[in-house]
Amino acid sequence: MSFPPDSTTTPSQGRSWLRQQRRFIQAAGSTSHEFGLGRLAGRIYSLLLLESKPMCLDDIMAKLSISKASASITLRRLATWKLVHRVAAEKDRRDFYQIEADFSKVLRDGFFPLATSKLASAGQMLECMLAVIPAAGASVEAGGVRQRLQEAKALQENILLVLQSGLLPRFLQ
Repeated sequence: MSFPPDSTTTPSQGRSWLRQQRRFIQAAGSTSHEFGLGRLAGRIYSLLLLESKPMCLDDIMAKLSISKASASITLRRLATWKLVHRVAAEKDRRDFYQIEADFSKVLRDGFFPLATSKLASAGQMLECMLAVIPAAGASVEAGGVRQRLQEAKALQENILLVLQSGLLPRFLQ
């Protein structure tokens, strides 16, 4: 990663800021990776979080030493999740990106709909599994599989109810 020093800081302050910035970006990448979102998603998001103005794809690539394809794909994914959005720049045809600074909006418009969709899909899969248990034989019944699937389905339905109830978004306003 290459980060030029900020002109408003002394050389030692600049080195300290850059060192912490690199550590923060690496840690965000590790954290997002552990949550299954991919390391690069966390690195790009945290880079944009630490920038005072929108960044173009070329600058993101240069600062993180990544390919154009990786940056572009990850930015599209972050945009789908409502974590970043494109902004236009005067007299520049390139796309610029910045984070969505309203974290409640990120949850309300990005995370909750995505989680709701994923939970609905999981519910359908659980229903399919429960439907075929009679054909699976006695060993599946005896092994407690039906009970575990029913418990998972009940939990999935409860979480989906909470997400669809509108209560969580109210806490974020």
